[in-house]
Amino acid sequence: MISFVKEDNTIQYLYSKIGKHHIDAGTGNQDSVYIGKICDETYCLVVSDGVSSCKWAKTGSEATIDTIRTLSTKIYHNEISIDDGDGIKRFIVRDWKNHFDESWNDYGTTINFVIWSRGIVLAGQIGDGLLIGVTDGENFLMTDMDENYSVETYALAEVVLKSSIQLTVRKNVNNLIAIAMTDGIGKEMNMESIYEFQDYFVDLIKNRDEETRNKEVELWMSQLNQKNDDDKTIALMVLEGKT
Repeated sequence: MISFVKEDNTIQYLYSKIGKHHIDAGTGNQDSVYIGKICDETYCLVVSDGVSSCKWAKTGSEATIDTIRTLSTKIYHNEISIDDGDGIKRFIVRDWKNHFDESWNDYGTTINFVIWSRGIVLAGQIGDGLLIGVTDGENFLMTDMDENYSVETYALAEVVLKSSIQLTVRKNVNNLIAIAMTDGIGKEMNMESIYEFQDYFVDLIKNRDEETRNKEVELWMSQLNQKNDDDKTIALMVLEGKT
């Protein structure tokens, strides 16, 4: 799946492809991704990776999209304070759990997201994957991965430690770049040059023609497929001059 939208000083790009592991298992792509405008002056980006060992992982990852869209709306209407980190964490966990009657461990998923609403940016992460971006020239980075990468990770499930939910808040943001990716891509990134990658990827998506853009991304993903057989999802959101 590839999608590209450029309008109203915004760019929305996403790429998602099933990995060999899930092709062989016949389970489908367990990643879910969303980028879009939620309401006036409010956008969000969500990338989730259903935990492969969970019975209904895809359903779990899909539910995060609805949760973050709802959170975006509540932030816009001042129903949840951007400064109430604990309240935001409780809302994410409770709202996601409310999508299912019980057996939350069957729906385990990681999540990376960014919300922009009237100049406020909220970025969040539970579990692995990689989230990078720039707000008015100031970089941010969120990752639960390191050189000692493990198949074990935090996730939305029956028990979610408050300390496992990372949040970053930026205010009075006029320009935003955010890139989120699941661990099928993120764990292969060179963290020492991550912001050079960020600049290159934004230029590729923003300024190159469709054929060049698609050919280069497909080549990159083919190379990553030689390194791991995970699903691979990446999303980019660019907002310019929004306040």
